[in-house]
Amino acid sequence: MSPMPQLGKRSSFGVIAATFALLTVGGTILTPLYTLWAEQLAFDTATTTWIVAVYVAGVLIALVCFGELSDQVGRRPLPIGL
Repeated sequence: MSPMPQLGKRSSFGVIAATFALLTVGGTILTPLYTLWAEQLAFDTATTTWIVAVYVAGVLIALVCFGELSDQVGRRPLPIGL
């Protein structure tokens, strides 16, 4: 197995910043659609609030469960090809 290439400090920061930005956008990309779906499906404000709350609770539970699983199984290095 060949060694992983090492990134400089600037490149590492860029990779981390891009990853954070993608995850942040990915987690909130559907938010503007909630109002459209509420109109189309005749949801009131309380129903929309419950949908968002259940989604957030599901994400938090998944993070806790899979974070623990990741600690048990172990993290693997990802080949990035830079």
